[in-house]
Amino acid sequence: MVAPRRHSRWLSPPVIKPQLVRLHISGMNACTNRSYPVARAPSKLTNILTTQHSLPAELLDSNLTIIQGDVKSNSSVRSTLYHDNRLADIIIFGVGSFPKFQSSLFQPVTLDDPHICGDAMGVITNTLRAIHTEQHNQGMNTASKPLILAISTTGLDNSRDVPFVYLPLYHWLLSIPHADKRVMEETLAAACGNSSLPPVGDFVVVRPTLLLDGPPKGNVRVGWILSPESKSRSGAHAEEAPCPAVGYTIRRSDVGSWIFNEVVERTDRNAVWAGKFVTLTY
Repeated sequence: MVAPRRHSRWLSPPVIKPQLVRLHISGMNACTNRSYPVARAPSKLTNILTTQHSLPAELLDSNLTIIQGDVKSNSSVRSTLYHDNRLADIIIFGVGSFPKFQSSLFQPVTLDDPHICGDAMGVITNTLRAIHTEQHNQGMNTASKPLILAISTTGLDNSRDVPFVYLPLYHWLLSIPHADKRVMEETLAAACGNSSLPPVGDFVVVRPTLLLDGPPKGNVRVGWILSPESKSRSGAHAEEAPCPAVGYTIRRSDVGSWIFNEVVERTDRNAVWAGKFVTLTY
């Protein structure tokens, strides 16, 4: 969905804090101006939007169709991605799981579901692949493929996108969650490959630094690197990448605002951001 600009603030809270409302993915259709998020508990999502963010119920009713389900369910995912024989134009992927401590010196922190991100992205790409195969077999137009924006984190590769003091936190304390994020990113990038029916049109991976609550501050610094797949492409994807923006923190509200303004609302989003791993920080 491409929502009117005056309502842009409604998008960021559920996208950036999925662990609070169990919101996982949201399919957006530019033609119908509607978003279809998957939530285990739709009432929690509605309550957060109406009470914490003071959004009127009529605004939600006119822009949001909440689908109760789970991101690991093929039927739930299909329901949020495919309506009236039309795929979502943009898929926002913001999956999380509750952390928990375990008695391990080398991996002290794990998750309730340590494979949630990788598994969920696999369900999404497989569902898209099945839909495209059905469309192809029925002689339908399969040229339109969605852009997937996935919210990830910094510290996953050798791009040096975290401050030195964060290295023990990221590579020791959070090694299990980060391994899951890597699988998610690899699965997403592979779905944009050179197969005859790639299920994903293109992707953007957003890597914010340590997330904090609070109202937006603005002055977000942005850096990016190209995915290995994008380096072999031509056109806008072939431009020389700068470097990741290195910083300590960023508020969820600023990440949500950046996603909305730079990806959801931009008609040239693919030319500007597709195939990039974007770091956001103050």
